[in-house]
Amino acid sequence: MAHYALLDDTGEVIAVHVIADSDCLDENGNESEEVGIDFCIKVAPHLKTTRGHWRKTSYNSRGGKRYDPTTGEETGEEGFRKNYAGIGYRYDEKLDAFIPPKRFISWTLDEETCQWVSPIPYPPTVIDGVDPGGETDYEWDEALYQEDRTKGWVLIE
Repeated sequence: MAHYALLDDTGEVIAVHVIADSDCLDENGNESEEVGIDFCIKVAPHLKTTRGHWRKTSYNSRGGKRYDPTTGEETGEEGFRKNYAGIGYRYDEKLDAFIPPKRFISWTLDEETCQWVSPIPYPPTVIDGVDPGGETDYEWDEALYQEDRTKGWVLIE
């Protein structure tokens, strides 16, 4: 299956459509983004879209890496357009990438992965040589970070 993101006039993803791989093949049987876009426009005339409103996206791309759809393991290949598009993501023409919504004001965009990065690294799961066992999850507290720029991650209890 092929996935195509529908963009509004600002480049924000407003929908993702799934179409058959066979609907993306050119006259020589090769996969073509242009053919897929033409198909999307043809089957959704009520949307009144143009070619500029559509971009192919890959379900197997995340953080600039490609993942095997069966195992979930990294393939070692570069991810297509960095991330799989989702509603609310933004397509950046310059980076040719889908960028997720920015969740926190203090985070910055890593242009290699097109993911937002916290100003403080995620805490290690092993602390002072001790593995607490089980799941160790943290969440970002923007208010805490704004009060004290050395803090931000809090343990979820």
